[in-house]
Amino acid sequence: MKFAFLVIAIFINFFNHSLIKSEEKIFSAKNKIENIAKKESITKENTEIKKIHIVKSGDTLSSISKFYSINKDLIIKLNNLKDENYIFIGQNLIISESTENLTKQSDLINSYHIVQTGENLTEISNKYDLKVIDLIEINNLNNPDSIEVGQKLIIRKKNTINSENYETTENKKNNGLLELDKKIYGPLIIQSKSYKDIKGRKVLNVLNQENKKLILSINCDTNELDVRIPGRKWMGSKPAKEEFENNLINDFCKNF
Repeated sequence: MKFAFLVIAIFINFFNHSLIKSEEKIFSAKNKIENIAKKESITKENTEIKKIHIVKSGDTLSSISKFYSINKDLIIKLNNLKDENYIFIGQNLIISESTENLTKQSDLINSYHIVQTGENLTEISNKYDLKVIDLIEINNLNNPDSIEVGQKLIIRKKNTINSENYETTENKKNNGLLELDKKIYGPLIIQSKSYKDIKGRKVLNVLNQENKKLILSINCDTNELDVRIPGRKWMGSKPAKEEFENNLINDFCKNF
């Protein structure tokens, strides 16, 4: 009889021990699931963080994109900008989106080259199959003959549409606008050679890439350009920097 009770006691003890172990496993598995869920939640929150830039006086999409080393087209897309030539002081611009989306847009992000001892712009441009003039413009180099060891250079090919347009302009430069119904200078489309002389500036109507009307001002004496949307104020005169800007000034100031 005592032996039977002993067997029953051992069985009950074993059953309770197994039950506790099973509960511990279930509790442990539950904790793991909760921890994974928390991690996924934190990761999701992190990927939804966005970087915002508040537009200041003198800002342009080009200067903002260069400051954050991000493609200008991506800023336009993120902010649904209908007119890339018009941003206003105090405007909030989204500079980056979720990590997942940024990965998809990785082909739009700039790459960099760190200048090594003995390197020059010609060697660097050949290495990345770029034009020297593109490197100079993208990095705003005031003195192309003086780059420093350790200097960080943005490596990015210029917009292919702009490049093609510029080549077209160069190839058809014989008689300037006289031979064309319309002419393309980078993002600007000029449909007529007519303009008005206003206080020493040449003012003409142009279209942007979305076929929206803009008013362009050319100062031949200072090589400066200004632009505005009809009915609004001028954005502010700025010296020509891009190739298409200099080409536009040359055509209008020297040919007419």
